Amino acid sequence: MAVNKVLHVIYHARFGGIEKVVFDILKHQPDHSEISQGLLILKPEGELLHHFENLPVKIHRGAFKSGLDFSISKISSVKRTLKAYDIVHFHVFHLPAILCALTIDISTVYTEHGNFGFGRKVRVTDRVNHFFKGIFLRRKVDFITYNSNFTRSFAQKKYRISHGREGVVYNGIDFKALTESREADFSTDPLFFNIGTISRLAGFKRIDRLISAFAKFAASRPDAKLYIGGEGVLKNELEAQACELNMEEKIVFTGYLENAPDFMGQMDVCVFPSHNEPFGIVAVESLSRERPTLVFADGGGLVEIIERNNPKDIVENEEAMVCRLVEYYTNREQQPVSPLAKQEIIRDFSIATMCTSLNQIYTSL
Repeated sequence: MAVNKVLHVIYHARFGGIEKVVFDILKHQPDHSEISQGLLILKPEGELLHHFENLPVKIHRGAFKSGLDFSISKISSVKRTLKAYDIVHFHVFHLPAILCALTIDISTVYTEHGNFGFGRKVRVTDRVNHFFKGIFLRRKVDFITYNSNFTRSFAQKKYRISHGREGVVYNGIDFKALTESREADFSTDPLFFNIGTISRLAGFKRIDRLISAFAKFAASRPDAKLYIGGEGVLKNELEAQACELNMEEKIVFTGYLENAPDFMGQMDVCVFPSHNEPFGIVAVESLSRERPTLVFADGGGLVEIIERNNPKDIVENEEAMVCRLVEYYTNREQQPVSPLAKQEIIRDFSIATMCTSLNQIYTSL
């Protein structure tokens, strides 16, 4: 079919991984396609709202209060919006909006970003969405994209998907923007061996096992420090863990950081200890800064990124993490990222590669 207009759909504009990915797609897709892009924000609120509004794309606003808001007037408004496009690309499962797309003549693309609810209690709305999402992904959607092979494998099992109208499209990064001079909002002590991580401080990010491994590593190394960037519901609990291990002087909680790449660039080693991470864009950013980057073998999509550079940086447990940290501590001058690996990282995880892949999918429908 001739595709002229694609509408991306997100739930809100609060700061998060999905919202950042969609922002970068809308910002860079015009450089890689003649297809016109639009954006529908179902609940238009959040820190990124004004950033989206400054993009050269048409912004549509929904007025939904939740994922189960079946207001007739709101659904009618969404239908009118969808009818102006050839393809609707969902980045969130919002049942009322999905039903709107299914009742009109429009092709659908769904990106599974891996928001499987790891580390939190299953709610009634989760069960409802799981049931209907499975039906949609198996029977109705024209094409599904996944941000990693891990996400693809997990989603196929969770929703029993086997139709083959799907593929992995890795999240893309604007590497040029990463190299631009930006104001630093944090600085380390260069006299120390600095280990850093940055993430939302939530359950499946498993910052607790990094703290535990660091305590063992730092016990006999007075020049070691761990910097933990980010905010989250587990911050107080993690701070208490650091105190219990007598590491409160060696573990620094920085809070939210605006310039994450600069933070990672200052580290001797970066560690991302997540369990079942859907993708892990921070690992790509860390490698692009040529930092040694360690993950656990159960890290999901993180593993796919790190194995391209150095499989030895994928460790099985806390003891193996300590050993790997000791190796980097002892051999601080070794080159952590080879030139070839860096080229492959930039090629496979660039925003240009992502936009090209999406354009091929759109034109194939």
